[in-house]
Amino acid sequence: MQDKPGENWATNIFRAPERNSAGVCHGWKGGRHRHRHGTWNGLRNNIARDVRTAWQQSQQAFERLSVTQQLRDQANLGLNLAQARYNLGLGSIVELGQAALQKTEADIANTDAQYQYRLTRLVLDYTIGAPK
Repeated sequence: MQDKPGENWATNIFRAPERNSAGVCHGWKGGRHRHRHGTWNGLRNNIARDVRTAWQQSQQAFERLSVTQQLRDQANLGLNLAQARYNLGLGSIVELGQAALQKTEADIANTDAQYQYRLTRLVLDYTIGAPK
C-alpha cells in the first residue's frame, strides 16, 4: 500500500478506501477492488488489540524489574548474614550454602527480568512501528 503524497502510512491504515456510488473501491492506486467496511474495522481492531497487548506485557515486565531487584537485595543481605553467622561459629555450612544458592537464583531472576523487559519493549516498538 503506497501513501498518498503528504500522508504517512499510519493515516492510511485507519482511513477507509475511497468508493464510488456502486461500492467499488478505487483505493489509493485507483484499482478496482471490493472491500467491506468490516474488513477495515477488523484491521483497526486487530492493530489496537496488538498494541494494547504489547503495552500491557511491557508494563508487567517493567514492574517485575523492581520486584526482582528487591529479591536480589534481600538475598544478598541473607548471604551476608549467613556468612557472618558462619564466621562466628553460629551457623552451619548448609545455611551458608542455601543463602548462596538463594542469591544465585535471585541474580538469575533479575537478569531474566531485564531480558524480558528488553524483549517486550522490542515487541512493542515493532507493533507500533517505531523507527529503529
